[in-house]
Amino acid sequence: MHRITWRLNQFQKMVTTNRDDLLSRYNYFLTREPKKWGWVNSGHHVEQNIVSQLARVGIQLVDFNIDVAEYHAYFEQAEYTKRYPMYFYPKRIIEKSLEHFIAQKLLQLTPQDIYIDIASDHSPVPEIYHRLYGCKTFAQDLIYPPGLHDDRIGGNAS
Repeated sequence: MHRITWRLNQFQKMVTTNRDDLLSRYNYFLTREPKKWGWVNSGHHVEQNIVSQLARVGIQLVDFNIDVAEYHAYFEQAEYTKRYPMYFYPKRIIEKSLEHFIAQKLLQLTPQDIYIDIASDHSPVPEIYHRLYGCKTFAQDLIYPPGLHDDRIGGNAS
């Protein structure tokens, strides 16, 4: 019996590993050139190189400090875990909610604004921004029927 359990566990690991590997390969082949398979070096020298290249083409960067307590307050107000427990990125909820937090900070949304979430793919952010800031929101994605339907825009983001 122990051997059967071990084999089932090994099979489950293989299926999970293969699924993750297939997703990685699928995303790799969808990415346009130039691209690199494997880990990408990161560190201070890489960041400085990127900043230098952006400056050379005239893109000005500014430092952005994140107030952790303010982010936690946003996360709670947005009610990610309560309202969106099946959100598409359950393993990346911190990353996605942090992106949403930074975007709303930079945009300084008000009830007079119109926000369109491009390539939305079931993201809760249009509903969150409407609820928290009162702005008119739309979700755009290929998964929606073509054209404008209420607060959804179907079509290619390009």
